[in-house]
Amino acid sequence: MGLFDFLNQPGVLTGINQGIQQLRLEDNNKFEKYLDKAVNYVETQALPLINESKKILASEVRVAKNLSNMGVNDNVIKAIASTGRGALAEFYSSVMKVNAKYGATQKQISGDDINEAVKGAELFKDDNQTILDFMTKTYLPNVEAGMDKASAFDISGVRGRAYKELDDYAGTVLADGTSLTYKDLYTLIKGGAYTGFNYMDDRGVSIDQTILQQSFKDPLSERLYDAYGNAVMRKIQSYGQPTDKAVELLEADNSDMGLLLNEYATRMFPNQKDAFITQNYSEIDRGQTAVTGASTNLYVGFNDLIASNNERTPFSSEAVAKAWAKVIGTYTRYDKPIFFIKEDGSVGAATVSQLLKPKADAE
Repeated sequence: MGLFDFLNQPGVLTGINQGIQQLRLEDNNKFEKYLDKAVNYVETQALPLINESKKILASEVRVAKNLSNMGVNDNVIKAIASTGRGALAEFYSSVMKVNAKYGATQKQISGDDINEAVKGAELFKDDNQTILDFMTKTYLPNVEAGMDKASAFDISGVRGRAYKELDDYAGTVLADGTSLTYKDLYTLIKGGAYTGFNYMDDRGVSIDQTILQQSFKDPLSERLYDAYGNAVMRKIQSYGQPTDKAVELLEADNSDMGLLLNEYATRMFPNQKDAFITQNYSEIDRGQTAVTGASTNLYVGFNDLIASNNERTPFSSEAVAKAWAKVIGTYTRYDKPIFFIKEDGSVGAATVSQLLKPKADAE
């Protein structure tokens, strides 16, 4: 009996058709099962992870802007970010807590301190890569790498049909505008370490805590002395022996240090500026140690002027306010308004940053 004759026997074709239909039904059932499982995997694993990464990215970008405003270099920000997920926020939070602990009139951890403390940051210097680009690479999926690893799991047969079907499910859009379907998300998550979710940079970044802590080992007075040395005592010495002439020179001195000396003398020795000059001039004959001590005490006195600065007791002029901002304010995080008497006799106010702006910029 030939094949044709066999197929024409009663019931043979019907049985074959039923068998094929049964196989198709089983395949369809498997397909639906695999598809449901894949969709559930994306919705319970991939999307939450993507959304969490988006939130972390948004938070880290905000922190990066804060650090940049402090004067932290872009490559340093990238280096800190490379040390782990959420590393920028954790680092910035610790800096702010320490700065708050020591108060606004004390030396704070600055952008320069951070730039010096982060070792290995030079390896992240890339003018063609913005901070946002770097952060996106760090916290969002590496789509190309993930897609290259599609063979890491079984996508053949019925599983392959279900996998391809995921392309019809809209997933999400990344920060760079990349649209991801459920198929993309499934591939990325299944790719595991091949994706940007576990991005790690092994360029050997470290943070020298001793540099950051140095700001608080040295009180403000010492840091001011490091910056200006005995400049203030040399200024007093330049006025000459304590006489009415010395007082005239003090009152006519429009240098930053001279303005602060006169303001301090006016507050602390009203109508007795000659006594103020005498007291400090006498330290010169006592030697270098005495001069250093006198200089340090005067810097502390200049800083203390801000404690009584308000609308009722403002600085005597805008020039004095600018001198305080430049000589003292730059070494603090004092961000309250500084009051001063304007040329028209009214009281003005400005912050340290506003007082330090060039006149053209301020206008």
